[in-house]
Amino acid sequence: MGGRDCYHYHLVTRWQLNAPLESVWDAIYNAEAWPTWWPGVQCVETLDRGDADGLGARQRFVWQSALPYRLAFVTRVTRVERLRLLEGRVEGDLEGIGCWHFSQEAGLTTVCFDWQVRTTERWMNLLSPMAEPIFRWNHDAIMCKGGIGLAKHLHTRLQTSATRSHHATGGLGRGGGRKMKPLSLRGPLHAQPSHVVAGLTGITAGTLATAVQMLLWWMGGTSMLPTLLRDAQLTAAIVLGPSILATVPAWRWDILTVATLIHFGLSILYAAIAMLFAYRPATPVALVVGGLYGVLLYGLNLHAFTELYPWFTQARGRDTWLTHVIFGMALIGGCRLFEPQAT
Repeated sequence: MGGRDCYHYHLVTRWQLNAPLESVWDAIYNAEAWPTWWPGVQCVETLDRGDADGLGARQRFVWQSALPYRLAFVTRVTRVERLRLLEGRVEGDLEGIGCWHFSQEAGLTTVCFDWQVRTTERWMNLLSPMAEPIFRWNHDAIMCKGGIGLAKHLHTRLQTSATRSHHATGGLGRGGGRKMKPLSLRGPLHAQPSHVVAGLTGITAGTLATAVQMLLWWMGGTSMLPTLLRDAQLTAAIVLGPSILATVPAWRWDILTVATLIHFGLSILYAAIAMLFAYRPATPVALVVGGLYGVLLYGLNLHAFTELYPWFTQARGRDTWLTHVIFGMALIGGCRLFEPQAT
């Protein structure tokens, strides 16, 4: 793999738990038990137990990420300092070093996980220039769930769960690319950037809304493709002007591109607004609030905006109203899914 392009990631996660240092150490040291309390860890197989302290131990991990893909890699323990440090080298879908740091102060145990890896899967390397924020979010979501799971496992509370990261850097495979600088474990960590959550939520909810709209058309006997192209043309006319409604074929690439950008751009904007109130009520109430938010968006898009863009009046109707209700619920659900809370 020495000549294959890859991307480097450097992420640090900090957990703080109101639990004895020994209990936290034992839970993390015993990786074979991770699947019982860490959501996302599907399998841990011990290949070699190493010496009496675990030095040289090799284990194969299979992770189911928060996104629809799996990662598998083998770790080899390279350093063990009981109650202080546990380090291992990783080979497989990811390559690099992971290091657990442990400390205790004023009754709180702090765990810092320093993850410096590079991707080896070709599809990840191809997508990394665009999807790097999503891959970082995915790591943060898994680590947040791990902190919550560990706290429940130890019958205590997770006081803090936060992550920070260097931007991913492109480079070559083993021995190539830019050298990663050590990341200090001191100083404040920050939670997952809100723009990443808004982007993920908006794109997901926008895609779901399109699928629901087409399903409702099909159930009602409306021709799906012509109606979809019509709505794309109506949307693109916001930027390209209303003249395209009568003179330009709806299937032209520039119309479809502009319509898609507007659709997802508005979806991300509405997701960012939803984040202001998505986390406050309990989940069932939050989904009801999301439905009401969708009704409000329907009024905004199909009534208020028609004062400026009157051609949208033809898109009004029960199907579009219901699609907006589901869209609003998806926005709230997406915000809560993509921004795991440690409470």
